[in-house]
Amino acid sequence: MRKKVNPFTHLWFHPVDTVKSVLMERSFWGIFFLAFLGAWATSLFGTMDQKNMVTSSGDLPNSFIIIFAGAVGAIFALIVGSIFTAFFYWLVGKILKGTGSFVALYKGSMFLTFPHFLLFPFVIIYLIAYPANFYNTDLNQTAGSITLAIIVVILAVICSIYTFIVGIVMLSEVHQYSKWKAFFTMILSVAVISAIIFACVGIFLGLTQL
Repeated sequence: MRKKVNPFTHLWFHPVDTVKSVLMERSFWGIFFLAFLGAWATSLFGTMDQKNMVTSSGDLPNSFIIIFAGAVGAIFALIVGSIFTAFFYWLVGKILKGTGSFVALYKGSMFLTFPHFLLFPFVIIYLIAYPANFYNTDLNQTAGSITLAIIVVILAVICSIYTFIVGIVMLSEVHQYSKWKAFFTMILSVAVISAIIFACVGIFLGLTQL
């Protein structure tokens, strides 16, 4: 009988076992709730150093509204955004002779945000305690805001590395092929998605000039 692992602690030392356990034992909603904190943290981290969120008169957005909006954005990203990610993982995987189903890749795509749960409490504290510095890191910093900013950035890098590892393991397990094929599946999928986004932005900007 396979021993059930705690993904919150097991991931950092045994990422392969953790991914296998989650994919095998967790339902769609089980993975959703595991990934939610990480997606929420990622959403909030995206607002860090966004100077345009501060009005010309220096008024700051309400931190609790931003936190709530981050939660809504996380739900949208997990449920809707993961569909597009899973589609390209499925498409590129099939080209590379993978056997994974779209549903399994959908669940696996949601789990990619999971490592960022570690970032969540520090982003929340930074946003609430030092909102001015959070939105504009060029302002004069206190010892506390500098410490939190450094912690957040370092953790974001670590979590991003683990997200990449989780992605490779997930694709390898779902598609039942080598880690190298999983690596190229990730790279090609990201390249295609990025190209589509840039093309859409370019078309939109072009239309606005007409």
